[in-house]
Amino acid sequence: MGKISRTGVVALALLMVQPVVAQQDILLLPVERATVSIDSATGDTLLLIWLSQRGREGFTDFSHQHIGSRVDVMVDGEVLTSPFIQSPIQSELLMISGGFSQEEAEILAEKLTADGGGIGVRPFAP
Repeated sequence: MGKISRTGVVALALLMVQPVVAQQDILLLPVERATVSIDSATGDTLLLIWLSQRGREGFTDFSHQHIGSRVDVMVDGEVLTSPFIQSPIQSELLMISGGFSQEEAEILAEKLTADGGGIGVRPFAP
């Protein structure tokens, strides 16, 4: 798989049970489903991630604790993007773009929904 950009965008919208697991400084958030789409405005590939209810609750708590800070959003140990948290995030839908191909996004979506998969978040690590 090619290199994935750290300059992706995390946009958040709404809706959607496994436990939230912390590994070292990484908080693993369970995912309900993940799909790939195309941004109609830019033509960029988008990775759409629906967190489970437990994942959403964990992400809301995490975002509360990191307002004003940069964080890493990861899949399978690889940083996809490192956005700033400007306010608490209570959505279950994450939309990530960031220089990956359709094929790379499909592989990431499969990893997110595989047994033991999920999206990781942690304080920014340069």
